[in-house]
Amino acid sequence: MDGKIRVKAITPYEGLRQLILKSSPRYPDYEISVEFGNITDCGPKVKRAIQEGYEVILSRGGTAQMIQENFEIPSVNIGVSGYDILRTMRLAQNYSGK
Repeated sequence: MDGKIRVKAITPYEGLRQLILKSSPRYPDYEISVEFGNITDCGPKVKRAIQEGYEVILSRGGTAQMIQENFEIPSVNIGVSGYDILRTMRLAQNYSGK
């Protein structure tokens, strides 16, 4: 171990995963690992991250809240960005219901 803080990010989509990986070299004191997940499937991923020695979880929205309420590991909420809003609007264009 080289003294870096181990961070596990749990992201719901590829764009956020890529953004975290692209930004991670700016933070040389952190070892950052990213995997996909959301509120319905993150429990086992958080347990595994804890067992693997990760010290902090990055996640967003309801997933971050669920982790904060159910696990002792610190969880940092990733805020909503303009990209997220645009992505959601784009997805909504394909919705055919009311």
